[in-house]
Amino acid sequence: MKKYTRIKIINGREYAYEITPYYDPKTKNTRQKSKYLGAVQSDGSIRKVRQKLPRNSFSYGQFIPALHVISELKVDEILTRTFGEARTKLLLALAMNRALRPVAFHNVRNWYEGTILVKEYGDLPLSSQNISKVLSATGQSSAPYEFCKSFTRSRPSADTLVYDITSLSSYSDLISLLEYGYNRDGLSLPQVNLSMVLDKERGIPVLFDVYPGSVPDVSTFKNTLTKLGDCGAKSFRLVLDRGFFSSDNVMDMLDAELDFVIPAKASLKEVKNLISKNHTKKEDPSFLRLYQDRTLFVKDVTVRIKSDEKEKDVPAYLYYDLRRAQEQKDAFYKALRRCVEQIEEARPRSWQKPAKVVGGIAKKLVTFIRWKKVDGNRISVTLKKKAISQRVNKMGFTVLLYNGDHTWDGALTLYREKDIIEKIFQVLKRDLEAMPMNVQSTETMKGFVFVTFLALIIRFRLIRMLKDAGLGRKWSVDKFLLEMEKLSKVEMENGEMFTTEITKKQRELMEALGLTCA
Repeated sequence: MKKYTRIKIINGREYAYEITPYYDPKTKNTRQKSKYLGAVQSDGSIRKVRQKLPRNSFSYGQFIPALHVISELKVDEILTRTFGEARTKLLLALAMNRALRPVAFHNVRNWYEGTILVKEYGDLPLSSQNISKVLSATGQSSAPYEFCKSFTRSRPSADTLVYDITSLSSYSDLISLLEYGYNRDGLSLPQVNLSMVLDKERGIPVLFDVYPGSVPDVSTFKNTLTKLGDCGAKSFRLVLDRGFFSSDNVMDMLDAELDFVIPAKASLKEVKNLISKNHTKKEDPSFLRLYQDRTLFVKDVTVRIKSDEKEKDVPAYLYYDLRRAQEQKDAFYKALRRCVEQIEEARPRSWQKPAKVVGGIAKKLVTFIRWKKVDGNRISVTLKKKAISQRVNKMGFTVLLYNGDHTWDGALTLYREKDIIEKIFQVLKRDLEAMPMNVQSTETMKGFVFVTFLALIIRFRLIRMLKDAGLGRKWSVDKFLLEMEKLSKVEMENGEMFTTEITKKQRELMEALGLTCA
C-alpha cells in the first residue's frame, strides 16, 4: 500500500498530511498513520509551519504556598518598610531557599535562575560574596529586631507564647559570640545560643535573639520579657521549660502580673520538701484523676519563692504519674547497673588516673556510687543506697507553678504542648540545614539567623495550613512540596508564559488550602 497526501481544511486554511496505509493483523483491517507536512501555499507548494518552542522552564508549584504565606502574613510589606524593596527581594529569595530547598550560598544563583522567582523578583545579585555582604549588613543593624516588632504588632494578640532556647554550633574562629557551653546537640564545638518565642495558636515564631554560647538559659529570660513588652505583646500566657526556672525569673513574672506556667526544678529546697512531705500520700485516692486515659494523682499546693528579700507563695499543682514513675525507675536502674559493670570491667593503664576513668564512664551517675582501686588495676564499686533512695523517691513527680486562671489539666496540657518549639528547633537544624553554621563573622551569622527565622515562619505556617485543612496526618510539608514541585511554568520563544497541566492531586491540595495559580 502506497503513501499519499491528504489535504485538510482547518479554519478555512489548507494543511497537507502524509497518509501511510497499513494492515492491522489484530483487527484484520486497514489502518492509517498520519504525518503533518505543512500548510498549502497559494502557489500549491507545501511549507511546514514553524512550531513554537519553549525557551525556558521554571520551577513553580512549591512557590505557590510560599508566596501565599508571605503575602498572607504581610512579611513582604513589613520587610519592605524595614529594608527597602531591593534588599527585601534578596532576603525573601534566601528565606524561600532555606524553607524549600536549602543549598550553599555559592549555589543559590543556580537554584534561583531555575525558579519562577527570577520572573517575580528579576535579576538579583546572588553571588556568594554579595550574599555575605548583605547578611553582614543585616546582622550589624537593628533591622531584624524592628521587623520582629512590626511583625508581632501586625498580628492579633497571641493567647499563648512559648519560649525556649537552643544551641547553634560552628567551626569558625571569627565569630565573637561563639563560646563553649551546654551543647544541646552533644557536639564538642563552640556555640551561640538562639532564643525564640512562638505564637502557639498560630504555630509561627514571632521573636528571636542571639546570645553568647556560655550564657545560661535563665539569664536570657529578663531580656526577652523586656523585648516582648517593646513588641507590644499584651495579655498573653507564657509557657516556659524547666531550664528557665529561677526564683528571680518567677518573681519578675509575678511582679509583671504575667499569666504563666513553668515547672519547678527538683533541686529547689522547697520542692524537695514538698515531694518528701507528700511521698507517703502520693497515691491518696482523693487526689486520683484521669488525663488522656492516664492515671494521675493531682494536688493543689503552694511553693514559697524567695528573691531579693521578697517572698511569695506561688500556686502550683503537684502531679504524680504512676506509669512515668515506673518508666523512670526502670531506666535509672538499668543505667546504674550498666555503669557498675563497665567500671568493674575497666582496667586503667598505669598512666591513667582511676578517678578520671570512673568519671568518664559514670558521668551524672557518679553521685550514686563509691569506688576503690583493688588488686592492681581493678576497681571495686558499691552503691550509695541513701542517695539512690532519695533520687528514686522523686520519680514520677512534677510541680507546675502558675499564675492566672489555670485548672490542673489545663496547665498540664499547656506544658506538654510546648513541644512545638522543640519541633521548630529540629526543623531549623535538620530541614533548614542551619548546623553547623558556615559563616565567618558575627554580623554575617546574625544575618543568617534572621534569614532562617523568616524561613521558619514560612515552613511552620505551611504546617499549620495542612493541619487546619485536615491534611496534617497524610501530608508532611516535604511530601506536599515534592508534589507541588511537579508543576512548572514554561516560557515560549515569543515570551508567552503558561503553566503545565495541574494534576488531580495538586488541584485537590490547592483547593483544600485555598491556593490558586497566578
